[in-house]
Amino acid sequence: MSPPRSPENEPSAGPDETLPAVAPQLRALRRRASLTLEAAARSAGLSPAH
Repeated sequence: MSPPRSPENEPSAGPDETLPAVAPQLRALRRRASLTLEAAARSAGLSPAH
């Protein structure tokens, strides 16, 4: 018999599954705020490559 399912033993989505969904949302939010990629990265303390 398998153990009961709980959030602790559920498989999590890997980066390949998560990033494609996150990137368009971040882009839309950034554009809505009229921020360039460089300005958004600077505000977050990151380089634009991140």
